[in-house]
Amino acid sequence: MEKKILLSFIINIITIILAFTSLTPEIIKSLNKNYMYQNFFGFFRFFTNDGNIYSTIVSCILLSYQITVLFFNLNSNILKNNYIYLLCLGSSVSEIIILLVVLFLLLPHFGLSIITPYEMINLHLLIPILITFRFIFLDKKQNNISILKSLYGTIPISIYGLIIFFLVVFKVFTKENNKIPYPFFEIYTNSWYFSFLSIGGIVSATFGLCILLNYLNEKLNDKLFGYETIRLISDVTDDI
Repeated sequence: MEKKILLSFIINIITIILAFTSLTPEIIKSLNKNYMYQNFFGFFRFFTNDGNIYSTIVSCILLSYQITVLFFNLNSNILKNNYIYLLCLGSSVSEIIILLVVLFLLLPHFGLSIITPYEMINLHLLIPILITFRFIFLDKKQNNISILKSLYGTIPISIYGLIIFFLVVFKVFTKENNKIPYPFFEIYTNSWYFSFLSIGGIVSATFGLCILLNYLNEKLNDKLFGYETIRLISDVTDDI
């Protein structure tokens, strides 16, 4: 068990470093009114930034618990907390949504420039992969989570989506002032079926991902990353 906690600890440190070194330059750029954010608050229009901030906060919370277990010898059962698990589920769902939106909606629209800079490849690809791997194989819960409760994982992106949607509906964000963060939110200029299919697809994917990730965690957390893998890691680290 301690080896799993250690691996999760390392992934959390890497995630926090990648997020910090990627989000900080983007925040600095937001102070330039000629940059795409237009101002500091414009930085928060994009779920890539908001989702990764949320994931970083969750990683810091999980890291603090792991420090108490690894370095202060507290009982590892404190990591089997359903509330922490649901926070991690929301983080993983958010990161996969970021990855899917980039690959299937933004990449065809903007091209490779959306993922080639250092900041973008971290925020769009590497962090989502690390967070999802950690959740499926390493994050633990106290007991099984019902399908209904697993939908708590939709809360972060639902809050973001509702805020942006109403800002567009009330024309605070418009295509003319270039504040609409994603093409599918342009409900006044897009064909109705494009917006409906895009937003509906993201909502459906979010619900489906919550259920799928919770299922994968239950089935794979101990089986595919169980005793044999832990023993292999232990042997390698002992040799080092």
